[in-house]
Amino acid sequence: MSSGNWDDTDSEDENVVVQETVVVLPRARQPSIAKSLEKVQILENSVAGSEKNAGSDNDSDSLSVGSDDLDSLADETETLTITFDSFTNKRKVIGMFDCEYKNIISEFADVEIFLISLDSLIVECAAHSYHNWDVAGQSLIINKQIDRFLKQFADIGGRFKLVVFTDLTTHFARDTTLSFARASAFAHLANGKYASDMLYFTSPVDPNWDKLLKDLTPSFLMISADNVTPNICAETDVNLTPNFETIIIDVLKRAMPIVLLSSIRVNFSSAEAYYIQPKLVHASDWDSFLAAHWDCNYDLLRSHQSGAVKMSQFETPADFWAKVIADTKASGKGSESIDTLCAAVLLSSLICSRRGAHRVYYADRENSKRGLNVIRDRRLLLNFATALLEKADHTNSKIDLSDLWDGRMIFTIYDELVANESVLPYRLQEEFAKYHQKSGLTIPLAVDTNEKLFDPMPETPNPLVDLPILYSVTSPLLKRFVPEVAEFTSANSVADGEVQDYADCLREMKQWRLKSIEEQYAQKEEKIEDAWALKRANKSRQFLSRWYEMFANSLEGRGSNLLVDFSRIPKGYAIVEETVVEDKKAGKGGWAGQKSGGKPGAGGGKKGGKEPAKSKKDLILEQNKKAQDQKLAESERIKIKYGTQQGKEAVAFLNNLYSSLDLPESKAYCIYEIVVREGKVMNEDYQGSDKQESRRIKAIDLVGHIKDCFVKHWDHLEPKQRENIVDLWVSLGFDAPSGSKPSAEAKQKKLNLGMNMIYYQLQYGGELIDIQSDPKKDDRVSGFAPDGWQRRMLDSVDRGNSALIIAPTSAGKTFVSYYCIEKVLRASDNDVVVYVSPSKALINQVCGSVYARFRNKSMRRGISLFGTLTPDYAHNAMQCQVLVTVPECLEELMLSKTPAIQKFVSHIKYVVFDEVHSIGASPEAHIWEQLLLLIQCPFLALSATIGNANKLHEWLNSSEIAKSNGKRKVDLINYGERYSELELSILNIQDPNAVDKDGNLLKIEHSKNESAVIPLMPYGVYMPEKLKMFSIPEDQQLTARQVLHLYTMMKEIDSAVTKEFEPCHFFGQHGSKAVWISRSELRRLENALKKRVLEWLETEKPKIDAILKSLSEPVETQLKHRSVPFDKERVANDYIVRLIDELKQKEELPAICFNEDRHICEKLATTLAEELERRERNYMETDEFKNKFAIKDEDKLMKLAKRKRDEAEKKKKGDRDEDAGPEKDGDEMDVLAMKKARLAQALAQFKLRGRGGGDPDLYQKMLDRLNRFAKTRESTRLLLRLFERGIGYHHPGLNMIEKGAVEVLFRSGNLAVLFSTSTLSLGVNMPCKTVMFGVDSLDLTPLLYRQMSGRAGRRGFDHSGNVIFMSVPTSKIRRLLTASLSNLQGNPPFTVIFLLRLFAYVHQKDVIDEQGQAVSTIKERAWAAHSLLGHSFSLHTRQESNDGVLQKQLRMFSAFSFQILRHLQLITPFGESKNFAELAVHVQAGESGTLLFIYLMQKGCFHVLLKKYAEQPDKAKRVMLEILANLFTNKRMPFWYNPSDKSGMEVNYQVSLNGLPAELNSYVKEYNSTVIGLYKRFLAASAKENTLLDSSFTVSGKVDAESTSLTNDYLATPLFDQYSHDESFLPVIDFEKRDHRGRKIYRNAFAVDFFTHASREMLRNMNKLHTNQAWFLIHDFVTVMQRLSIGLQNMARPQDPLTLVITELHKEYDEMFRSVFGMRSRD
Repeated sequence: MSSGNWDDTDSEDENVVVQETVVVLPRARQPSIAKSLEKVQILENSVAGSEKNAGSDNDSDSLSVGSDDLDSLADETETLTITFDSFTNKRKVIGMFDCEYKNIISEFADVEIFLISLDSLIVECAAHSYHNWDVAGQSLIINKQIDRFLKQFADIGGRFKLVVFTDLTTHFARDTTLSFARASAFAHLANGKYASDMLYFTSPVDPNWDKLLKDLTPSFLMISADNVTPNICAETDVNLTPNFETIIIDVLKRAMPIVLLSSIRVNFSSAEAYYIQPKLVHASDWDSFLAAHWDCNYDLLRSHQSGAVKMSQFETPADFWAKVIADTKASGKGSESIDTLCAAVLLSSLICSRRGAHRVYYADRENSKRGLNVIRDRRLLLNFATALLEKADHTNSKIDLSDLWDGRMIFTIYDELVANESVLPYRLQEEFAKYHQKSGLTIPLAVDTNEKLFDPMPETPNPLVDLPILYSVTSPLLKRFVPEVAEFTSANSVADGEVQDYADCLREMKQWRLKSIEEQYAQKEEKIEDAWALKRANKSRQFLSRWYEMFANSLEGRGSNLLVDFSRIPKGYAIVEETVVEDKKAGKGGWAGQKSGGKPGAGGGKKGGKEPAKSKKDLILEQNKKAQDQKLAESERIKIKYGTQQGKEAVAFLNNLYSSLDLPESKAYCIYEIVVREGKVMNEDYQGSDKQESRRIKAIDLVGHIKDCFVKHWDHLEPKQRENIVDLWVSLGFDAPSGSKPSAEAKQKKLNLGMNMIYYQLQYGGELIDIQSDPKKDDRVSGFAPDGWQRRMLDSVDRGNSALIIAPTSAGKTFVSYYCIEKVLRASDNDVVVYVSPSKALINQVCGSVYARFRNKSMRRGISLFGTLTPDYAHNAMQCQVLVTVPECLEELMLSKTPAIQKFVSHIKYVVFDEVHSIGASPEAHIWEQLLLLIQCPFLALSATIGNANKLHEWLNSSEIAKSNGKRKVDLINYGERYSELELSILNIQDPNAVDKDGNLLKIEHSKNESAVIPLMPYGVYMPEKLKMFSIPEDQQLTARQVLHLYTMMKEIDSAVTKEFEPCHFFGQHGSKAVWISRSELRRLENALKKRVLEWLETEKPKIDAILKSLSEPVETQLKHRSVPFDKERVANDYIVRLIDELKQKEELPAICFNEDRHICEKLATTLAEELERRERNYMETDEFKNKFAIKDEDKLMKLAKRKRDEAEKKKKGDRDEDAGPEKDGDEMDVLAMKKARLAQALAQFKLRGRGGGDPDLYQKMLDRLNRFAKTRESTRLLLRLFERGIGYHHPGLNMIEKGAVEVLFRSGNLAVLFSTSTLSLGVNMPCKTVMFGVDSLDLTPLLYRQMSGRAGRRGFDHSGNVIFMSVPTSKIRRLLTASLSNLQGNPPFTVIFLLRLFAYVHQKDVIDEQGQAVSTIKERAWAAHSLLGHSFSLHTRQESNDGVLQKQLRMFSAFSFQILRHLQLITPFGESKNFAELAVHVQAGESGTLLFIYLMQKGCFHVLLKKYAEQPDKAKRVMLEILANLFTNKRMPFWYNPSDKSGMEVNYQVSLNGLPAELNSYVKEYNSTVIGLYKRFLAASAKENTLLDSSFTVSGKVDAESTSLTNDYLATPLFDQYSHDESFLPVIDFEKRDHRGRKIYRNAFAVDFFTHASREMLRNMNKLHTNQAWFLIHDFVTVMQRLSIGLQNMARPQDPLTLVITELHKEYDEMFRSVFGMRSRD
């Protein structure tokens, strides 16, 4: 595809701007410099219909983009080459790094440390307008700001360090007020819980700063480059900006991101901020440039850390001030009036200590006499106070330093003293006199017997009384949930019918219809009458059926024994509760016959008790059973005998046969034959001391099978077989079992492994260590024996309970969902199971598994086995028994008012939530939470990764009990053991930044003697400080080899470790006793060693440093290579071939390599394929190939083969001669076929194959399927080429056919290496042996790492798996391995529109089924809704719920929402939906924009505007587009954006939104005023004191409830304490939104600009949007327009101008979107 099809812009060179000394050099011109740190992700969806989680659902709707096209689309990788000199503009340098406003919670919450510049934080806190700097500020406010700012991060799992650069002290000292604010804030923090988190450095040049960054590898640094504001500091020579800018550049240069201290908003489950991403920087003269900006004054550092002033000497803040005053007076520098000021300071301190934030002030005197002397005295006092605080030692300090200085209190008291007023409260006489004397004051104070300073605070009125506006409420649901409704009063009460109905006006004046908007999937399908169309539809169904069969076979296997036989009646359903007791010490077994206890189930009566006599019937049955067993035994023995005759394949055949045998005697015989053959191979090929290491590796399977003979089958082996087993065991070098007599030859130990049995299991035989999961045959399932914890899952379903099931990836938890489905399918032909998938990528797999297992079910006419429902696609959604869907679609079903859907919902009997941790880690998290509360049937919630599982279970159980009225509960089934161990490795690379003498990067030269990977011990990347903060993740389990390695390293450091933890002693081995280690015993040793390591961490620093150093030594070089920025893509590309070669050699394929960038996926796959092709070409040029395998005279051979086939055909038709010999096989007759077979075998070395070598028949079917699209899709052609080499790639850009082919072929073994984005990380069944993390990206989080690595070593396929880090930086490896599981946080429980849907759902008319029964009653719906409203997950996770504040806030929010919905005429007083409610619900996106759109539409604003431009249709569309962009897009411009800078800007290009047309401003202001006014009142009612503002902020006198903005971005909001903030609560749009400094926040005009220029290049250059990001934003905007268009077509008349313009606008915009991004037109 030519580039013109993608973009029609001119050369990008026209947009290059050269700025001073900053130079941007493309990589091609500077080969010696690596690429940028994070290569921009390439177009995430280059085909039509692609979504965030999946590709197109319609194969014919897309055009393809090949690798070449993707290269042209890539945002050019840059290296910033910067020359620093005295003229360098540092702000412009910083502006060259990508800055985006984004959710950063995944960067730190529970996973990583980050840093905060405390100096910068103080400057930014001081910049808030609610300070009163006229009186030198108030310590209470700034300290409250800092506490609140830090607490909001700590509450969501943030761990941080507060960084102080002492060189800045001299800059702060230039202003007394600023310097004291800083010192008092430091003292407050040092005296509190954050004291240990404060770190001091002289400057960024300080070596300790460099060490900190290397040791901690923090996630980011929070800092701002802004200077102090003039209102706090009038001194113009105070300029902190240059220093802050150098810190920022230094950190970015070190490859660490920056988060700006501006517009940081922490919501329930997100934290949004400006995030600056590093690039690779080559900076000449940087060190000298940096040093020039800093003094590196170590005296200041020592002063801060001296602790010369013991704060423990002060009992109160007044005591501290007495010392300051005494020192000040002793200096003799004060004026004559300094005593008056000092007395005011002392009295203020006493008052503030007594009253806290609830204090009263004297009124300001108009003619107060404050001269320059007062200012000088105040500065003198504060300077002495600052000097004390900077040298303070806070050990054992008793005083609260949060409220040291209240300038407003001090100066109002001072004014009263000057006016000779009585100010000293009577109750403070004695205490004041003590400090008066101590400070050396002489001025007397008159006593105020009225104690004005102790006057009570003004009484706070009830905010719910006299509301600005109040609409009548009769909804029983709201009144029950919000009993405070009875308190609501207003002078402006509005009864129903008093206000004109806007919908009626539109009906009358505009002839609007207001038809219901019915879900398309609920509408009956039109019957196909046309014969051709019917034939095509039938053909399509057949095609789909064949596809599902192939797909299902790849998932479950052909002829799978998992196929459910619905004629079989399963038994063994659980009825009563069972107590499950886990044997913690299981596994210390010995030889057969040495077990201490009896066999499971072996009797429960008295010993020696006689059994009752058997009846005749019992005897007959017993005789028949014996006869059947004899027959079965003979049959199984024949099978085994056949297996022994398979030559080299005998072991593989017998291994497969073993699991299908039923009789223990047969199993024993089979395993014995396996041991004999494995022993023979060992004796023939692995004798000799030089082969000991390879023998140890090869013997793993043999030792495992011998173990089975000893432990499981000993009683069923014959004496001679036992002797042979013992001989083989002894020949391996192990001790013979007691009582046995090994042969003399065995005692020669020719196969001696040279290791103790325990050590061999740990070092080599990790797979031999039993999990002891208690597998037992269960009549409820067929095909396998479920483990104990799996049987508990079945029991939970049988009892009708819900269950939260947490088990590692590949443990086998998903099968319970199929058991649940089977139960429902058996019980009814109408009932439904809903399977909720976290992504559309998983839907196909679930459908395939359902088809594979349950296709034998006989379905009623018109009903399908399964259906699918996504926002873009529905198939049999309302005509199925198993619905596979995504969360948003299920919520739409549950709350739908459509009768047909409600009937369908009434048949839902179970819901399965897969990957339920999405409740805290996805954009749809709130929907997951709402669904779990909303459904009225039992559910299964499955997950592998939850940090606070008990908290989640507590919430689910309490809500389930409430929903079911105590009839159901939620069982917690938590299983923590992976079936297969995961071995970690790191790619062995050379220094990626090494250069030759000319400065060019050195060419990679691979050494054959070095391994491609180096084993990685997880503890080897730990740093002591991080261990202290995060400890060792609970879910991090070491492999047996890693446990032994840890022990070995620890014993070298501390001899006590050997005495306590030596493995043989620890596991109880002595003499000839055999000890087979179990997983539980292995964990016991691991935990004991972990505990000792953590003890060293706390008490023995030398030992912890030594052990961490020892563990890191093997990978120290590799970690060093990765600790500096390097070209990650180049490294991955250079090493991929070598890595795959080694994996193939070690039989560690198949493998998946994860890369978030699809371009990299394709590039690595192509590189690997090209190398295999090159090798094949070279081989075909060799003499060996030409002589042995080259096919000559192919035409002649083809003719000969044809002649032979013709002759054979004649013989078949005629009478065959009986005396003739047997017919020759076709291949034997066909010489050409034989030669081709030999050729294929010879060339197989240049192809990669997975397990079993693949399925040729399936492979050909997939090729035939793909070849139909190869002509039109470049991606299909590339895949076909890669498939030939056993390689594939998988990303959202592929359509469903391509994705399906890749998945099927990989599972079937036809592909061995797969390069994939995260589309395969969530639950998709793609079992592999090895997982590689290719090129790092920002999206690779610890949670995603766990999901991806879980693909390796899948149960039923591998005993162990491998995880390899390729091009991943050291900091990211540390984060991935040291991060704990994220704790799930509660989401904002509901929004205004969700409550609209809920009220409408509850108060709809009852739906009656065909039998006249109510499908659901209002009572039932109200019960469900009330349960949802009162059981938010946040009530279990947020501290605000402890005192009931959050509960009340949610009640008040519900009442507020009801009032707003009444104001917008969307519901009735009773709660029924009306007018445009369905439009509001249908739009589904941009809640604030939707409500404002409806408000403006009801007011007739749009019609007036369109009438104005009736003669200018293009102008009308443009105006409407700008309105929609302002309402429904909210992408912020980068922080550095300056709207006045028009350089390089195109004509008619907005870049940032200009706001709504002037005609709408008054309406928007009216709407916002009403909504915010009501919100403030209801919010105030949530506070304990019924006040909107926190009293700690109102002391300034600069802030009040009316003027406080709820939409501006504060670093610390002045709202009441325990306020739970989330932006989704307030449904308004502030088009003049500002940050805490009053700067306007600009929003990106990408939606408008794209319509103007239709160019991706312009979006990238002007709007600063990466291509994939632009795709998602524009796609979402198009979707909103589409929904508005559909909604208005139902609501308005067909020719309404508003409907016409939005419909036409959507059509044009969608076509433009599809054209520019290479997608096929809808037409």
